[in-house]
Amino acid sequence: MIKVNEFKINNEDENSGISFTQLMMVFWRERRMISAITLAATAIGIGFTLAFPTYTSVGYLQIGSSLPIQLEPKKDLEVSQGITMSDYKRYSAAFNTSERFNDFIEAYKLDSKSGIDELRGAFSSRKGISSNIEPIYPFTKLDAKDLVMEQPKNGSNNIIGVLIRYENKDPVIAKNMVDILGRYTLDSIMYIFYADFLRYRLNEVEAKIIRLENHIIENNMDLQEYERRSADLKKIIARHPEANNTGIQAIVSVTEENSRFLAPRTQLMTTEVQMSEANEKNIRARHNEMQYRILREYYLLAKKTLDSTRSGETMLHAMTTISDTVFKNKNLKDENVQKVYNKISMENKDAISVFHEQSRFIAGPSLPENRSTSLSKVAIISFMAGLILSLILAFGRDLLAANSMKQQD
Repeated sequence: MIKVNEFKINNEDENSGISFTQLMMVFWRERRMISAITLAATAIGIGFTLAFPTYTSVGYLQIGSSLPIQLEPKKDLEVSQGITMSDYKRYSAAFNTSERFNDFIEAYKLDSKSGIDELRGAFSSRKGISSNIEPIYPFTKLDAKDLVMEQPKNGSNNIIGVLIRYENKDPVIAKNMVDILGRYTLDSIMYIFYADFLRYRLNEVEAKIIRLENHIIENNMDLQEYERRSADLKKIIARHPEANNTGIQAIVSVTEENSRFLAPRTQLMTTEVQMSEANEKNIRARHNEMQYRILREYYLLAKKTLDSTRSGETMLHAMTTISDTVFKNKNLKDENVQKVYNKISMENKDAISVFHEQSRFIAGPSLPENRSTSLSKVAIISFMAGLILSLILAFGRDLLAANSMKQQD
């Protein structure tokens, strides 16, 4: 009795599983269907690739060095090429958004450009445009390993450019979209740069003006003190003419404590020298204040222009026009005015150099001649996909047939 039960259990275990031999028998019975589906999938994949080819254009966009935003640049500061990682992350966060791209299209009237709608759709997709714009470094960890050298420090491994790719069924459109993406990238960097630059400069100039005003107030208070002291000393000299030649001859430095032991006439001369120094400080402070007020006028007008546009390139060229407007009624023969004018002119020339001469395509955009995907790769992928699908269908048909027979029994 026990042996019969054991036989039934073993028989149920064998029936509950499918051996490899049984599986191969199923596939052999369905070999015609498997072959047909596999060949059909391969033919469809190759035919689709031939009927709807895609082409990938590539361009290497070099990015010039970032302009320093220090109000007074430090001496012996090495200017590194490219832009820092932190700056690039801020820039990419902006130019990866569809809102920023729509502003760019509107500013440059690109709505009717062929392929622009597909590119706009790429910005709106979940994947975004980040895969089309890839940052490039001077060298990577692999390069450092091959050259047996340490990683650069102090931000010298900045991002020196971006590699731009775009795929389209029309090679000309792919090339044009890479060119537009390059212009868009630089335009976004310029716009964000000026937004940060002007905000920083305005805050710094305002702070400088306030400090100079306080410095002038303090100098005026010192001048009033020196004038009172000078008047008192003159009265003392008039009352005590015999004391003019008295004093301690050993004093080699004048301080608040020992100056009282000098002769009144010597003290008067010291006070007049201090008055002269205070006046000179005031003159210099007023000159600096005038320069910073001109700078504030310039940056305020530039900030107003920035708020009225969303184009970085427009802002770049507008800075020269803004400078001409500010200095139109200024006396450029005045050295203080000339100094500010020269400073602004150098800033604008540096900006134009960075964004027009140093920042440019040094390779591409290429006009692709070959398809993005090779036929051999498509054939292999289609063959494998068709084979797997046909095997699943064959196994499913056999399973359905087996269940149908059980129900009939």
